[in-house]
Amino acid sequence: MLFASPSVEIERRGGAVILRSQQPLAPHARCVGDWLVGWAERAPARTFLAERTGRAGGGAWRLLSYGEAWRRVPAIAQGLVDLGASRERPVLLLSDNGIDHALVQLAAMHAGVPAAPISPPYSLATKDFTKLRQIVETVRPGVAYVDDPAPFAAAIAAAIPGVPLVSSRGAAAAIVSDLESRSPGPALERANGVVGPDTVAKILFTSGSTGTPKGVVNTQRMLCSNQQAISQVWPLLARRPPVVVDSFSSPHRWSPVKSTWSR
Repeated sequence: MLFASPSVEIERRGGAVILRSQQPLAPHARCVGDWLVGWAERAPARTFLAERTGRAGGGAWRLLSYGEAWRRVPAIAQGLVDLGASRERPVLLLSDNGIDHALVQLAAMHAGVPAAPISPPYSLATKDFTKLRQIVETVRPGVAYVDDPAPFAAAIAAAIPGVPLVSSRGAAAAIVSDLESRSPGPALERANGVVGPDTVAKILFTSGSTGTPKGVVNTQRMLCSNQQAISQVWPLLARRPPVVVDSFSSPHRWSPVKSTWSR
């Protein structure tokens, strides 16, 4: 079966028409990290993420398997906590999507720390950084991540001075590859053990086109139930792991990122 059988309850209330699926939502994962653990056990060698290297995205593919991702995530999580990230002090991510960007987000969520990915134009397409400062005041980050600090130097100085910086290369408090050598401690294991459906996973910000950007809280339940619903509406996804292609462009970098993320 490629698609779920149509079974919709129709309710008319005033001038509104409410459509409600009659198919109950099946049980779903406790948190996003449980999917990574599951696929690291079932298909450790399968490619999870693939990214073109090079400034113009024309270099070789950098591949990351599920097993390798799971090996790195707890260590990076320990590094983020050591630098000052916590439930009350999220991880702010300023760069475009990429493998390290994904690892830092997964590591933050592994430790029960909210991740707040911010659209790069807030840092790269402005000179006054007013909206970026407003976001920083809202998030109160404990750690910030950028792929390459150089293009973000002005934004970092204006909006997050003093916040420990993690990067993939360049001058920073820590480099992602160095954090991968950390040894996860018992406190991190306890922090992961209490991650649950109501734990804040991400804070996503609106465009700010009508005023100050608004932070939208996404819990683990919201992310996991959404993916469960998609898998029930499109059973075809269980036949073969889908490949998701994310092509993005910025004034400084272009690169396609492929993901074979499986629920």
